[in-house]
Amino acid sequence: MRIIFTSLFILMSVIGLKAQPCSIEALLKVPGIWKGPGLGSVHNVTPENLAKEKAVIGEIQKMISSVYQPYGVNCSYSYVFGYGVSGGKNWMADPYEYVIRFPDFTCNPKYNDISKKWINPEPRASIWITVNEIFRGGFQLYAADLPDDSFVPFGQIDSWPEKRDGYWFRKIRDSGFERSGDRHYQCLITYDNKLPFKVFTRRQYLEYKIPLMEKYLADFIKQSSEIDPNFDAASKRVFESSQEQIKELRQKIQQVKLLLTAMSEAELEMGAIIIKEPDDEFSGFKKEGEPYAKILVVPDLSYYQRLPKWVPQFFCVDVGFDTRTEAYRTAVPAVEKTLNFSWFRKMLGSTTIIPAGKPGAEPIKQ
Repeated sequence: MRIIFTSLFILMSVIGLKAQPCSIEALLKVPGIWKGPGLGSVHNVTPENLAKEKAVIGEIQKMISSVYQPYGVNCSYSYVFGYGVSGGKNWMADPYEYVIRFPDFTCNPKYNDISKKWINPEPRASIWITVNEIFRGGFQLYAADLPDDSFVPFGQIDSWPEKRDGYWFRKIRDSGFERSGDRHYQCLITYDNKLPFKVFTRRQYLEYKIPLMEKYLADFIKQSSEIDPNFDAASKRVFESSQEQIKELRQKIQQVKLLLTAMSEAELEMGAIIIKEPDDEFSGFKKEGEPYAKILVVPDLSYYQRLPKWVPQFFCVDVGFDTRTEAYRTAVPAVEKTLNFSWFRKMLGSTTIIPAGKPGAEPIKQ
Protein backbone atom coordinates (compact mmCIF):
# COMPACT_ATOMS: atom_id res chain seq x y z
CA MET A 1 0.00 0.00 0.00
CA ARG A 2 2.88 2.38 0.88
CA ILE A 3 4.39 1.80 -2.56
CA ILE A 4 1.08 2.70 -4.27
CA PHE A 5 0.73 5.98 -2.32
CA THR A 6 4.40 6.88 -2.94
CA SER A 7 4.02 6.24 -6.68
CA LEU A 8 0.87 8.38 -6.82
CA PHE A 9 2.63 11.18 -4.94
CA ILE A 10 5.59 11.15 -7.34
CA LEU A 11 3.27 11.04 -10.36
CA MET A 12 1.25 14.01 -9.08
CA SER A 13 4.48 15.91 -8.36
CA VAL A 14 5.76 15.33 -11.90
CA ILE A 15 2.43 16.42 -13.41
CA GLY A 16 2.63 19.58 -11.32
CA LEU A 17 6.02 20.45 -12.77
CA LYS A 18 4.67 21.55 -16.12
CA ALA A 19 5.21 25.20 -16.95
CA GLN A 20 6.55 26.03 -13.46
CA PRO A 21 9.49 28.46 -13.20
CA CYS A 22 12.82 26.81 -12.45
CA SER A 23 14.82 27.73 -9.34
CA ILE A 24 17.06 25.99 -6.82
CA GLU A 25 14.27 26.09 -4.26
CA ALA A 26 11.83 24.52 -6.69
CA LEU A 27 14.31 21.83 -7.77
CA LEU A 28 14.81 20.74 -4.17
CA LYS A 29 11.11 19.86 -4.02
CA VAL A 30 11.25 17.64 -7.09
CA PRO A 31 11.27 13.95 -6.07
CA GLY A 32 14.10 11.89 -7.49
CA ILE A 33 14.31 8.18 -8.16
CA TRP A 34 16.56 5.28 -7.23
CA LYS A 35 18.43 3.95 -10.29
CA GLY A 36 20.27 0.65 -10.20
CA PRO A 37 21.86 -1.56 -9.46
CA GLY A 38 24.70 -0.98 -11.84
CA LEU A 39 26.93 -4.02 -11.45
CA GLY A 40 30.63 -3.37 -11.74
CA SER A 41 33.34 -5.98 -11.99
CA VAL A 42 33.27 -9.40 -10.35
CA HIS A 43 36.70 -11.03 -9.99
CA ASN A 44 38.05 -13.99 -8.05
CA VAL A 45 34.93 -14.58 -5.97
CA THR A 46 33.48 -18.05 -5.55
CA PRO A 47 29.75 -18.44 -6.35
CA GLU A 48 29.03 -19.23 -2.69
CA ASN A 49 30.85 -16.13 -1.43
CA LEU A 50 29.33 -13.93 -4.14
CA ALA A 51 25.80 -14.89 -3.09
CA LYS A 52 26.55 -13.96 0.52
CA GLU A 53 28.25 -10.71 -0.45
CA LYS A 54 25.25 -9.70 -2.55
CA ALA A 55 23.02 -10.43 0.43
CA VAL A 56 25.14 -8.14 2.68
CA ILE A 57 24.99 -5.36 0.09
CA GLY A 58 21.26 -5.98 -0.28
CA GLU A 59 20.74 -5.28 3.42
CA ILE A 60 22.67 -2.02 3.11
CA GLN A 61 20.55 -1.01 0.12
CA LYS A 62 17.33 -1.81 2.00
CA MET A 63 18.57 0.07 5.07
CA ILE A 64 18.87 3.25 3.02
CA SER A 65 16.24 3.06 0.26
CA SER A 66 13.43 1.87 2.55
CA VAL A 67 13.67 5.18 4.40
CA TYR A 68 15.23 7.78 2.12
CA GLN A 69 13.23 9.40 -0.69
CA PRO A 70 15.54 11.65 -2.74
CA TYR A 71 14.57 15.23 -3.59
CA GLY A 72 16.55 17.44 -5.95
CA VAL A 73 18.73 14.47 -6.90
CA ASN A 74 18.51 10.93 -8.17
CA CYS A 75 20.26 8.09 -6.35
CA SER A 76 22.33 5.99 -8.72
CA TYR A 77 23.73 2.93 -6.96
CA SER A 78 26.07 0.14 -8.00
CA TYR A 79 28.06 -2.82 -6.68
CA VAL A 80 31.59 -4.19 -7.16
CA PHE A 81 32.80 -7.58 -5.93
CA GLY A 82 36.24 -9.14 -5.70
CA TYR A 83 39.80 -8.13 -6.47
CA GLY A 84 42.73 -8.52 -8.81
CA VAL A 85 45.04 -11.27 -7.56
CA SER A 86 48.08 -9.05 -8.16
CA GLY A 87 46.69 -6.44 -5.73
CA GLY A 88 47.94 -8.33 -2.69
CA LYS A 89 48.97 -11.63 -1.15
CA ASN A 90 47.80 -13.75 1.77
CA TRP A 91 44.20 -12.65 1.29
CA MET A 92 42.13 -12.88 4.48
CA ALA A 93 38.78 -11.59 3.14
CA ASP A 94 37.05 -10.50 -0.06
CA PRO A 95 36.69 -6.76 -0.71
CA TYR A 96 33.34 -5.53 -2.04
CA GLU A 97 31.65 -2.18 -2.52
CA TYR A 98 28.30 -0.42 -2.49
CA VAL A 99 28.29 3.04 -4.08
CA ILE A 100 25.65 5.78 -4.27
CA ARG A 101 26.11 8.77 -6.55
CA PHE A 102 23.78 11.75 -6.51
CA PRO A 103 23.08 13.21 -9.99
CA ASP A 104 21.52 16.56 -9.08
CA PHE A 105 18.88 18.53 -10.94
CA THR A 106 19.83 21.84 -12.56
CA CYS A 107 17.87 24.44 -14.48
CA ASN A 108 18.17 24.44 -18.26
CA PRO A 109 19.45 27.94 -19.14
CA LYS A 110 17.39 27.94 -22.35
CA TYR A 111 14.09 27.62 -20.53
CA ASN A 112 12.71 28.98 -17.29
CA ASP A 113 10.68 25.79 -16.98
CA ILE A 114 11.29 23.18 -14.29
CA SER A 115 9.86 20.43 -16.48
CA LYS A 116 12.88 20.93 -18.79
CA LYS A 117 15.44 20.54 -16.01
CA TRP A 118 18.78 18.86 -16.61
CA ILE A 119 20.25 15.98 -14.65
CA ASN A 120 23.94 16.46 -13.91
CA PRO A 121 25.85 13.57 -15.58
CA GLU A 122 28.95 14.19 -13.41
CA PRO A 123 27.76 14.63 -9.82
CA ARG A 124 30.24 15.72 -7.17
CA ALA A 125 28.66 13.76 -4.36
CA SER A 126 28.98 10.08 -3.46
CA ILE A 127 28.83 7.66 -0.57
CA TRP A 128 30.91 4.48 -0.78
CA ILE A 129 30.33 1.71 1.73
CA THR A 130 33.14 -0.78 1.30
CA VAL A 131 33.57 -4.11 3.03
CA ASN A 132 37.06 -5.35 3.95
CA GLU A 133 38.55 -2.51 1.92
CA ILE A 134 39.54 1.15 2.08
CA PHE A 135 39.44 2.44 -1.45
CA ARG A 136 39.57 6.23 -1.56
CA GLY A 137 41.20 9.22 0.09
CA GLY A 138 44.64 8.59 -1.38
CA PHE A 139 44.93 5.27 0.45
CA GLN A 140 43.99 1.77 -0.65
CA LEU A 141 43.92 -1.09 1.83
CA TYR A 142 42.82 -4.68 1.36
CA ALA A 143 42.56 -7.58 3.80
CA ALA A 144 45.90 -8.77 2.44
CA ASP A 145 49.61 -8.04 2.58
CA LEU A 146 51.05 -5.70 -0.01
CA PRO A 147 52.25 -7.59 -3.11
CA ASP A 148 55.95 -8.32 -3.53
CA ASP A 149 56.12 -6.01 -6.56
CA SER A 150 54.47 -3.06 -4.79
CA PHE A 151 56.06 0.22 -5.90
CA VAL A 152 56.68 1.08 -2.23
CA PRO A 153 56.33 -1.25 0.79
CA PHE A 154 53.81 0.98 2.58
CA GLY A 155 50.66 3.03 2.21
CA GLN A 156 50.31 6.70 3.13
CA ILE A 157 47.68 8.65 5.05
CA ASP A 158 47.72 12.32 5.98
CA SER A 159 46.18 11.92 9.45
CA TRP A 160 45.63 9.14 11.95
CA PRO A 161 41.95 8.21 12.40
CA GLU A 162 40.20 9.72 15.41
CA LYS A 163 38.38 7.34 17.72
CA ARG A 164 34.68 8.20 18.02
CA ASP A 165 31.72 6.47 19.69
CA GLY A 166 31.88 3.05 18.06
CA TYR A 167 33.88 3.96 14.95
CA TRP A 168 37.01 5.69 13.68
CA PHE A 169 36.72 9.04 11.86
CA ARG A 170 39.22 10.32 9.33
CA LYS A 171 38.96 13.61 7.49
CA ILE A 172 40.55 13.37 4.06
CA ARG A 173 42.64 16.49 3.57
CA ASP A 174 44.59 15.67 0.43
CA SER A 175 41.90 14.90 -2.15
CA GLY A 176 40.09 16.39 -5.13
CA PHE A 177 37.17 17.27 -2.89
CA GLU A 178 39.39 19.03 -0.35
CA ARG A 179 41.35 20.98 -2.95
CA SER A 180 38.12 22.53 -4.21
CA GLY A 181 37.09 23.48 -0.68
CA ASP A 182 34.59 20.67 -0.29
CA ARG A 183 34.16 17.85 2.19
CA HIS A 184 35.52 14.31 2.24
CA TYR A 185 35.70 11.97 5.24
CA GLN A 186 35.65 8.30 6.20
CA CYS A 187 34.25 6.27 9.06
CA LEU A 188 35.78 2.87 9.86
CA ILE A 189 33.68 0.35 11.76
CA THR A 190 36.10 -2.25 13.13
CA TYR A 191 36.56 -5.03 15.68
CA ASP A 192 36.93 -3.73 19.25
CA ASN A 193 38.06 -0.28 18.11
CA LYS A 194 41.15 -1.78 16.50
CA LEU A 195 42.45 -0.85 13.06
CA PRO A 196 43.24 -3.16 10.12
CA PHE A 197 46.55 -1.37 9.54
CA LYS A 198 49.58 -0.41 11.61
CA VAL A 199 52.47 2.02 11.36
CA PHE A 200 55.48 1.45 9.15
CA THR A 201 58.21 2.17 11.67
CA ARG A 202 61.11 4.56 11.42
CA ARG A 203 63.50 1.60 11.52
CA GLN A 204 61.69 -0.02 8.61
CA TYR A 205 61.75 3.21 6.64
CA LEU A 206 65.48 3.77 7.18
CA GLU A 207 66.20 0.17 6.15
CA TYR A 208 64.16 0.86 2.99
CA LYS A 209 65.61 4.31 2.27
CA ILE A 210 69.32 3.58 2.70
CA PRO A 211 69.49 1.03 -0.18
CA LEU A 212 67.64 3.53 -2.41
CA MET A 213 70.24 6.18 -1.65
CA GLU A 214 73.08 3.70 -2.20
CA LYS A 215 71.66 2.63 -5.56
CA TYR A 216 71.31 6.26 -6.61
CA LEU A 217 74.96 6.81 -5.64
CA ALA A 218 76.13 3.73 -7.56
CA ASP A 219 74.24 4.85 -10.68
CA PHE A 220 75.64 8.35 -10.36
CA ILE A 221 79.21 7.04 -10.01
CA LYS A 222 78.74 4.94 -13.14
CA GLN A 223 77.48 7.95 -15.09
CA SER A 224 80.35 10.08 -13.82
CA SER A 225 82.90 7.47 -14.87
CA GLU A 226 81.81 7.93 -18.48
CA ILE A 227 82.89 11.58 -18.44
CA ASP A 228 86.41 12.20 -19.82
CA PRO A 229 87.81 15.19 -17.90
CA ASN A 230 90.62 15.52 -20.46
CA PHE A 231 88.28 15.91 -23.43
CA ASP A 232 87.84 19.67 -23.03
CA ALA A 233 87.44 22.35 -20.38
CA ALA A 234 83.65 21.90 -20.10
CA SER A 235 84.02 18.14 -19.57
CA LYS A 236 86.59 18.79 -16.86
CA ARG A 237 84.20 21.14 -15.04
CA VAL A 238 81.33 18.62 -15.25
CA PHE A 239 83.60 15.82 -14.00
CA GLU A 240 84.86 17.85 -11.05
CA SER A 241 81.30 18.87 -10.14
CA SER A 242 80.21 15.23 -10.25
CA GLN A 243 83.01 14.28 -7.87
CA GLU A 244 81.79 16.90 -5.39
CA GLN A 245 78.27 15.52 -5.69
CA ILE A 246 79.53 11.99 -5.06
CA LYS A 247 81.27 13.20 -1.93
CA GLU A 248 78.07 14.92 -0.71
CA LEU A 249 75.96 11.82 -1.45
CA ARG A 250 78.30 9.62 0.57
CA GLN A 251 78.05 12.03 3.49
CA LYS A 252 74.24 12.05 3.28
CA ILE A 253 74.10 8.26 3.29
CA GLN A 254 76.44 8.08 6.27
CA GLN A 255 74.27 10.56 8.19
CA VAL A 256 71.13 8.51 7.50
CA LYS A 257 72.90 5.29 8.54
CA LEU A 258 73.91 6.91 11.82
CA LEU A 259 70.23 7.39 12.69
CA LEU A 260 69.91 3.62 13.14
CA THR A 261 72.36 3.79 16.06
CA ALA A 262 71.71 7.35 17.26
CA MET A 263 68.00 6.79 17.84
CA SER A 264 66.75 4.83 20.82
CA GLU A 265 64.80 1.61 20.31
CA ALA A 266 61.61 3.43 21.29
CA GLU A 267 62.26 6.13 18.69
CA LEU A 268 63.01 3.59 15.97
CA GLU A 269 59.71 1.78 16.67
CA MET A 270 57.69 4.98 16.28
CA GLY A 271 55.65 5.38 13.11
CA ALA A 272 57.50 6.97 10.20
CA ILE A 273 56.10 10.32 9.06
CA ILE A 274 57.82 11.74 5.99
CA ILE A 275 57.45 14.05 3.04
CA LYS A 276 57.91 12.80 -0.51
CA GLU A 277 61.52 13.24 -1.60
CA PRO A 278 63.82 12.02 -4.39
CA ASP A 279 65.72 8.79 -3.80
CA ASP A 280 68.91 10.68 -2.93
CA GLU A 281 67.31 12.95 -0.31
CA PHE A 282 66.15 12.49 3.27
CA SER A 283 65.32 15.58 5.28
CA GLY A 284 64.37 13.71 8.45
CA PHE A 285 61.17 12.48 10.04
CA LYS A 286 58.26 14.88 10.35
CA LYS A 287 55.34 15.45 12.70
CA GLU A 288 51.72 14.69 11.87
CA GLY A 289 50.03 17.76 10.47
CA GLU A 290 53.14 19.36 8.97
CA PRO A 291 52.73 20.50 5.35
CA TYR A 292 52.86 17.55 2.93
CA ALA A 293 53.66 15.10 5.74
CA LYS A 294 52.40 11.52 5.31
CA ILE A 295 52.03 8.81 7.93
CA LEU A 296 53.32 5.49 6.59
CA VAL A 297 51.19 2.42 7.27
CA VAL A 298 50.97 -1.24 6.27
CA PRO A 299 48.18 -3.85 6.50
CA ASP A 300 47.96 -5.68 9.82
CA LEU A 301 46.85 -9.26 9.10
CA SER A 302 46.76 -10.05 12.83
CA TYR A 303 43.60 -7.92 12.94
CA TYR A 304 41.59 -10.50 10.97
CA GLN A 305 39.84 -13.66 12.06
CA ARG A 306 40.01 -16.78 9.90
CA LEU A 307 36.48 -16.84 8.50
CA PRO A 308 34.78 -17.43 5.15
CA LYS A 309 36.03 -14.80 2.71
CA TRP A 310 32.63 -13.08 2.36
CA VAL A 311 32.30 -12.27 6.08
CA PRO A 312 32.63 -8.52 6.85
CA GLN A 313 35.65 -7.84 9.06
CA PHE A 314 35.50 -4.08 8.76
CA PHE A 315 33.37 -1.48 6.98
CA CYS A 316 34.47 1.85 5.56
CA VAL A 317 31.86 4.57 4.97
CA ASP A 318 33.42 7.13 2.63
CA VAL A 319 31.52 10.40 2.09
CA GLY A 320 32.52 13.11 -0.36
CA PHE A 321 30.43 16.01 -1.63
CA ASP A 322 30.51 19.56 -2.94
CA THR A 323 29.23 21.72 -0.09
CA ARG A 324 28.44 24.55 -2.50
CA THR A 325 25.56 22.56 -3.99
CA GLU A 326 22.39 22.85 -1.94
CA ALA A 327 21.02 19.51 -3.17
CA TYR A 328 24.09 17.69 -1.82
CA ARG A 329 23.97 19.53 1.50
CA THR A 330 20.45 18.17 1.89
CA ALA A 331 20.78 14.69 0.39
CA VAL A 332 24.03 13.49 1.97
CA PRO A 333 23.08 14.12 5.64
CA ALA A 334 19.67 12.57 4.93
CA VAL A 335 21.32 9.38 3.71
CA GLU A 336 23.74 9.42 6.66
CA LYS A 337 20.73 9.36 8.99
CA THR A 338 19.68 6.02 7.53
CA LEU A 339 22.99 4.30 8.32
CA ASN A 340 22.64 1.95 11.26
CA PHE A 341 26.16 1.70 12.70
CA SER A 342 24.93 -0.81 15.28
CA TRP A 343 24.07 -3.16 12.41
CA PHE A 344 27.50 -2.70 10.88
CA ARG A 345 29.11 -3.63 14.20
CA LYS A 346 26.87 -6.69 14.61
CA MET A 347 27.81 -7.90 11.12
CA LEU A 348 31.54 -7.88 11.91
CA GLY A 349 32.64 -11.51 12.02
CA SER A 350 29.04 -12.75 11.64
CA THR A 351 28.65 -15.86 9.49
CA THR A 352 24.91 -15.21 9.18
CA ILE A 353 23.22 -12.28 7.45
CA ILE A 354 21.53 -10.11 10.07
CA PRO A 355 18.52 -8.01 8.92
CA ALA A 356 19.53 -4.35 8.82
CA GLY A 357 16.67 -3.20 11.08
CA LYS A 358 16.04 0.41 12.02
CA PRO A 359 18.10 3.26 10.53
CA GLY A 360 20.55 5.41 12.42
CA ALA A 361 19.66 8.55 14.36
CA GLU A 362 21.79 11.41 13.07
CA PRO A 363 24.35 12.44 10.44
CA ILE A 364 28.00 11.66 11.05
CA LYS A 365 29.56 14.26 13.33
CA GLN A 366 32.30 16.32 11.67
